Amino acid sequence: MVSIIIPVYNAEQYIAECLKSLSDQTFCDFEVLIVDDGSNDLTPTICQSYAVKDPRFKYFSKKNGGVSSARNFGLKRASGEWIAFVDADDNVSPSFLSAMYAAVRDGVDLVVDSFSIIRNDSAVEACEGEVMTLAHSEMLEAFTKGRLDKRTSPWGKLYKSDIIRSMYLSFNEKVHLGEDAIFLFEYLLCCSKVSFIDNRGYFYRLETSGSLTKTINTLESELEAFSKISSLTSRLIAEYDNNDKIVSRLFKELQGFYVRRVLSSLYVNPTARELRLATISQLPLDLYITYYPVDSMKERVYKVLLSMNFYGLYDALRIFVAKTNRR
Repeated sequence: MVSIIIPVYNAEQYIAECLKSLSDQTFCDFEVLIVDDGSNDLTPTICQSYAVKDPRFKYFSKKNGGVSSARNFGLKRASGEWIAFVDADDNVSPSFLSAMYAAVRDGVDLVVDSFSIIRNDSAVEACEGEVMTLAHSEMLEAFTKGRLDKRTSPWGKLYKSDIIRSMYLSFNEKVHLGEDAIFLFEYLLCCSKVSFIDNRGYFYRLETSGSLTKTINTLESELEAFSKISSLTSRLIAEYDNNDKIVSRLFKELQGFYVRRVLSSLYVNPTARELRLATISQLPLDLYITYYPVDSMKERVYKVLLSMNFYGLYDALRIFVAKTNRR
């Protein structure tokens, strides 16, 4: 009934714990597709040992192409009626699948579970979630009450494979941060009903450093992410209720986050000054200036310069800060 897709890359530290938690499920009708994205540590040996002793575990090895590539690889080979995603450094409770599958009824197309956070490899912090089932006309409550604008990761959810296949949904391999939100929002546009549960069966390992949200990618990747997110949030508003001011503000804040990432990419990656200034002048900067909250004095200064159209001065200050940080 359920295909669980796990993209793995050099995950020897945590993958055994992850796979063990899946083998302990009280729900038995599932398969685990382990997609090794070119690991060069002990990850393949650990994963293959599970595939040998339990036929529900299937190991695949592919050339390194990134997490979206690995997830898409798994989607093409999944045979379950439902799809779940698990990250290699996380783990789940024994009731992870059974609790989500119990919510599959009366036309539900997506199940969203609450989750728990593992801090510093030990402390566990439960994140309580709203319990509700939303019909098509109520879908924007998935953002106001369910806060799916913040919970875009594919894990902790159950997706209907028929929808993914019939709508040709996949993870955008051109985007390196935001691909999960793009996939989720595209999927939501196809949903008739969404169920939120509060089992807290997914244990997300929060790392204190090296977070992907802090990693700035190429200008092309960041522009692609912003473009897709802007288009999808506009479609969600138009599809469900174009008068919802709360959701509209949440989406503008989200778009502002991606505008900020585009701006940062200009100064993390080598970019010609002419391209930097042209990109800045073409961005909808108000989404960042007005809607995205910042807490540092430095970034407040950035906002003031942009709001006054002092793009050259903003550019010079960002270059100075970037050079200072590299010393």
